[in-house]
Amino acid sequence: MSPSNRYAMLDGEETTRSSIDSHARNRRGPIRVLPVESSEILAQMLPIALAADPDLHVDMVVIGHEAVVARARTTRPDIVLLSSALPDTDVAGLISDLLAAVPDTKIIVLSESYEEAVLFACVRAGAVGSLTWQQSRDELIHAIRRAHAGETLIDSHVLLRLLQSSRQDVPRSNPPPELAPREIDVLQYAMAGLRNKAIARQLGISVHTVRAHLQNAMAKLHVHSKLEAAIVALRAGLIEFPE
Repeated sequence: MSPSNRYAMLDGEETTRSSIDSHARNRRGPIRVLPVESSEILAQMLPIALAADPDLHVDMVVIGHEAVVARARTTRPDIVLLSSALPDTDVAGLISDLLAAVPDTKIIVLSESYEEAVLFACVRAGAVGSLTWQQSRDELIHAIRRAHAGETLIDSHVLLRLLQSSRQDVPRSNPPPELAPREIDVLQYAMAGLRNKAIARQLGISVHTVRAHLQNAMAKLHVHSKLEAAIVALRAGLIEFPE
């Protein structure tokens, strides 16, 4: 991919209020974002692009495994934007260490293109999904809001392949963790790729209740994202692989 395409995400139009997720908009204080990027150009452009939105607070750009974990532990970001191209860095390992230090942080992996093996490793480590630099600034900001609201940022066909791989590669846990029936229902829909609002419609409950069920399930399964919870529940035989 050419450099001009890689930077296309930063050249979008002004963010419109119609694209803002209501959960993120109504929270107290701005969404704290920590960018992790080794490219000097992107390290300069990304904070400027995101800072145009008053509902985001963008931290300094950092690189280096230990420096990133230390900064996250100090600033407690809501969202980490993590480049998949950090030199001499095991990105999946960095994700694991970040979530050990700041469990409530949502990690979005940014890459030049969808590299399935890298994405699988990052999601299994706890990332909420991946975006490419081909997307606009508006799309990136909207993705940050979605991730902060507990959504998964991954294409449905990639999600199905990831879940299929997890089902084949990992034996079921014994004994399986105990989840409430509604928590299982929510994870079943989540595994099918539905967003929280769609899950709420399917179950006849509020989006707030969906989030509460997801948070409870994630706590019981000791994971950091909706996608991780679905994978663990699949491995445990609590939910079924979608047809």
